[in-house]
Amino acid sequence: MNSLLLSTGSVAFAAACLVLLSTLGWLLAATRRRPSGAAAAPTSAKETADLSFLRMLRSAGPILLGMLLVLALGLASIGFSLLRSLDSPRTEPGDIAFRLAVDRGLYEIQPVWQRAPESSDRVRDAVLLVLPYGTAPADASPALQSESMETRLLRSEFAAWARSLPDPPAAPAYLIPVNPARPEIVSFRLPESIAPEAVRLFYAHGRTEPMDRPELWFREIEASDSASPPPADR
Repeated sequence: MNSLLLSTGSVAFAAACLVLLSTLGWLLAATRRRPSGAAAAPTSAKETADLSFLRMLRSAGPILLGMLLVLALGLASIGFSLLRSLDSPRTEPGDIAFRLAVDRGLYEIQPVWQRAPESSDRVRDAVLLVLPYGTAPADASPALQSESMETRLLRSEFAAWARSLPDPPAAPAYLIPVNPARPEIVSFRLPESIAPEAVRLFYAHGRTEPMDRPELWFREIEASDSASPPPADR
């Protein structure tokens, strides 16, 4: 439906541009000088004013044509961006699995997408760490995400989503950014005295596109998660 609407709008815009260009061409043709040798018919004041207006349009024709071309290119670019964002498949929590390994306080998480995520530079993913009070991760890779308005907003959205869980977790104290286009192993280290059962891990996937509703979902990474190997290339 979105593609149909955009296609219809593009066709209507192209038709409007053709009408404008045709009108401009007619006006330019109307201002051409009449063949020499013919006696000039007397013209009234109204006809003289009309001819002056047409000559003005003729002189401004290249400027108007350039403005129409720039407008057409700009709207075509916007329409292409909208079409790409609206038609791109939206991922769901079931489209990702994880390989989770815990060894003497070293946690390793490898996201495995069962379906390729959106190819956009506006995708923001992260692994959220909910740790016992006073516990801080060490040797995080990639590095922990620094505090910002984006992280505060993400925590707020996470808190609203977590209320629907049977056992709502506390707000995540640490976030590790993830590039979904190049899934890599996320790792960090905790004191060996911290039991794995006291650690809760979540995955956040978010995307924002111009003139499109934002997408954000969460999924808990559990010890029972097992990721099937990626499908082999044919």
